[in-house]
Amino acid sequence: HNFKYKDQIYSGNTSNGQVIFENPPNRNFTLTAFETQKYNPAKLDVNRSELPDGGVVSYILELERKVTVLKGRVLNKNNNYPVAGAAISISEAGNSTRTDKRGNFSLRIPNFNKALSYTLTINETNFDVATESLTGINLNQENSVGTYWLQPQEIIIVIPILPDTLPPPPVPIPPR
Repeated sequence: HNFKYKDQIYSGNTSNGQVIFENPPNRNFTLTAFETQKYNPAKLDVNRSELPDGGVVSYILELERKVTVLKGRVLNKNNNYPVAGAAISISEAGNSTRTDKRGNFSLRIPNFNKALSYTLTINETNFDVATESLTGINLNQENSVGTYWLQPQEIIIVIPILPDTLPPPPVPIPPR
């Protein structure tokens, strides 16, 4: 991990991220921890008057992993009603989620690689599966992928009538 202190960048022990700074400034300062590839920076404002003279102080700065987020909505193509519970997945990334009751989804992809090809798949019972190749995705940001309209499948219900369940045939009435 890297730390910025007094406008200098220091590398820490990679197993625990520990860095010891000697002679901190005699004023308040900001300690910034960063790892440029996979994490967002973390900052901590340090009040110099709270530091003991000659003592050791520990700070824990938790780095938040950078993620790419895809947000969108799924509606029924026939009536524009939300499709709740639809499965949203990107098999290449191994990530999936489901739509909420309003048809909205938010899919987090921690290791999104812009160089790879990704396919968004939307699947829900009694609807045709929808797929789309993703392009123009901004890394480590929230991306709106728009609204998807799922086509309901035509459902045909067949009720068989078996011969032994038929009513008896009408009895002919003889002529008079």
